[in-house]
Amino acid sequence: EEEMLANFIRSDDIESFKNYISRTNLPLDSKVFKSNQYNFIENSLISYSASFGSVNIFKYLYNHLDTFPTNILSAAVIGGNYEIIHLIESKNIKPNDSVLSFTISRYKNDLFDYFTSNYPIKLGFSAVESSIISQNYYVLHQIFEKNQEFLTNINYINRMFSIACSNDIRTLFNILYLIPDLDVNISLEISKSFF
Repeated sequence: EEEMLANFIRSDDIESFKNYISRTNLPLDSKVFKSNQYNFIENSLISYSASFGSVNIFKYLYNHLDTFPTNILSAAVIGGNYEIIHLIESKNIKPNDSVLSFTISRYKNDLFDYFTSNYPIKLGFSAVESSIISQNYYVLHQIFEKNQEFLTNINYINRMFSIACSNDIRTLFNILYLIPDLDVNISLEISKSFF
């Protein structure tokens, strides 16, 4: 049953979906999917439809639900469907640091640009950390262009070095290691604060 429902959503087969809902009397706010590779995204019908960009089923659920899962925008990031994202935004749900980090880690650089251009998002060190860990150098470059302090403040450089060491990112390690004031012993101190 779960697989049949999942197939309807993945293929955005709205008629089969509505027939299934009518036949089974399944509540539209149900959390029915047991397997989900994104553990923090709720396994609801609307999240699942957002994560597959199934706009017809999403709109149907959107029009029939009063509340949305807390991480609905992250689910929409996976699907990458701007129409779904705009519908979510119309409910006054805006990207936060968690959504931005998820966007970075999923290499959704067009959405990163969209969110940072349309919302007053401060690109703090958590965005740098997400960019380094996921090796999303497009975003890292964008962050460095907007905030030169990350490249000039030795404390930030030390933290980036620690992240590069902790995550075995050798290219960045080799670049940062050449900086004269780098504190190579900082890694243990900083690594503990990230876990």
